[in-house]
Amino acid sequence: MTDKITYEHGKLTLEIKESQNNITIQWLGKSTDREPALFLAPVLNEVIEKAVTSNKILIMDFAALEYMNSSTITPIVRLLSHLDKSLASVQIFYNKNLRWQALNFSALQVLNTRDPRIVITGV
Repeated sequence: MTDKITYEHGKLTLEIKESQNNITIQWLGKSTDREPALFLAPVLNEVIEKAVTSNKILIMDFAALEYMNSSTITPIVRLLSHLDKSLASVQIFYNKNLRWQALNFSALQVLNTRDPRIVITGV
């Protein structure tokens, strides 16, 4: 059985689903806020803390996200570069057929090689 919590801010929706082995953040809609970290940082920090304390894999699924401005990538990079060493792993999925997603997430591939706990995959 999975629990689901939804956070909404403007046109962006984050659906958090927890299962026995992982916690998934499904990104939906559009992230167009000029300062998205004000909304994203508390939500992402809470989810990471829960993943760490419950020893679960964190999955961030961007494949259904319609749009993300460049301001949104900063809190994601900050989050990934400051991951708690006790977090098992982070899996990021994006839609490789959407040009803007492919460009944004190919830039994050450097994190993929620096930390083996971070896996970034185009689907």
